[in-house]
Amino acid sequence: MKRLILFVDDDRYYAYSWIEVLRSDFNVEHRRDPLSALLRAQTLPEIDCIVLDVMMPTPEGVGASETADGFETGLWFLEKLVIRIKDLPIPVIVLTNRDLNLIQARIDNLRFQKGLVEVRRKLDVGTEMLKQIVHDLVSRWRR
Repeated sequence: MKRLILFVDDDRYYAYSWIEVLRSDFNVEHRRDPLSALLRAQTLPEIDCIVLDVMMPTPEGVGASETADGFETGLWFLEKLVIRIKDLPIPVIVLTNRDLNLIQARIDNLRFQKGLVEVRRKLDVGTEMLKQIVHDLVSRWRR
């Protein structure tokens, strides 16, 4: 049975090519809306990995300041799921074109287990590279 990847990204261009390659080895559920992705992640026990963009529109009903006007929506998502991600554990690949050190520092403040959340520059991650990262994290964290 294929493992389930929750792919959270509002950008169709990047998401489409990555999802197509990931589907050769995984079941991929794509959510463009971070709030619907959050609700899904809170209820799906079988998620094996989350691929998460940082910059996405602020979800309806969420204050713009909570997501830094959309610049940190992915970090908001992680903050809402921190206990679930740690307890199960669910590995997360965070993709961003923002300053990697800034994003990593914010994630470090959430105190995830070492290696559970990986931060990558979105422009540097090709489709096959992402697939390999997902395989590595799933094999390490989701036995």
